[in-house]
Amino acid sequence: MCLEELRWTVLCLSELIGVKLKKVPMMIDNKSTIARINNEKGSNAQKTGDVIYQSIKDAVRDNEVDIMYCPTTKMLADGFTKALGPTRFENLFIEIGLVQLDVTSSQELRGSVSVKDELTS
Repeated sequence: MCLEELRWTVLCLSELIGVKLKKVPMMIDNKSTIARINNEKGSNAQKTGDVIYQSIKDAVRDNEVDIMYCPTTKMLADGFTKALGPTRFENLFIEIGLVQLDVTSSQELRGSVSVKDELTS
């Protein structure tokens, strides 16, 4: 899951701008997973799966994160983690706030290496 990335982001924000987030929302698109994380009891049948979620359970118990349900249709992270059709990808691209760079063949990004340079050296 994304707990380690979440902790890293919180640490970066704390270091860069001095903001310490108290309880960060963690969006999950699976209600069954949320129920297992919030369930304090466990059964032998769920024991193996619960090991996977133990660090998230600890973070919830320590008030580090707040688990929230997010429908799959609204999950912004899907643009980075799943193969999507062009329409869905474009919608997520806009919702996340990304902009497309318009780089023509005569322009190159600063620090880029062209294929021609690689072949001739």
